[in-house]
Amino acid sequence: MATRVYTLSARAACIILLLIAPLPLIAETGNLHAGEKYDLELENGSVLKGALFRENKAGADYFDVPGLGEKLKIQNYRVLPPARPRAWHVSTSFAALAPLDQPALGFNAGLQFGVVGAISLWPAAPSLFPQVAARAAFLRLSGDKAILSGPEFSAGPLWHLPLGSSKNHNLRAALFAGTGFYELLNRNIERKYSQTTFIATAELGYVYRSGHWGYAASYTHTYFYDTNFPVHAGGIALAITYFNEDL
Repeated sequence: MATRVYTLSARAACIILLLIAPLPLIAETGNLHAGEKYDLELENGSVLKGALFRENKAGADYFDVPGLGEKLKIQNYRVLPPARPRAWHVSTSFAALAPLDQPALGFNAGLQFGVVGAISLWPAAPSLFPQVAARAAFLRLSGDKAILSGPEFSAGPLWHLPLGSSKNHNLRAALFAGTGFYELLNRNIERKYSQTTFIATAELGYVYRSGHWGYAASYTHTYFYDTNFPVHAGGIALAITYFNEDL
């Protein structure tokens, strides 16, 4: 008699395990909304992308699956988490610059307006990995002897590193290299010269983020290559940034 009870208990346990085993793969229909698309992983490991949930009828879920058909009855699946898009942001900045080492040309003040766009190398990339950034700006250096002005285009790595556990406070660092297309006005003879030259810029500052928006103050330093009159200019840049990801 004891042996018989033990055998029945073992069979009952097996049946219960068979019923429970598929449960992790079965979606909770209450979390699905008609008319929305989901990525589904089936029991055999295959993935159905963009399956449109139609309805739950008699305990079964029905989906429209691209390339397979409409109102397909699908069981033993799980809903995959939505793919996280690559992070990107766009910022506009204004900088006040001071030429540091060019007395020959007499530059004493500078202004710079810029736009920067940056995107992560891959979705959910760690903050230690830089974003790829492109920068377009307009520069004007002026002084008693000369005026240098024109557009700049550059690219390089850019970091936003959280300061502590809060994502509101960030360290911003960037390195750019590119080309400037300038016009140099010699004020002594009132003659203009066109000049295309290599430029390199480094930025380091602080960003405060609130929702999709960020507000930054940075020190910026630019080197302008020239065989006769290379120029260094440094100053403070203020920027407003829009992030595609909310905090």
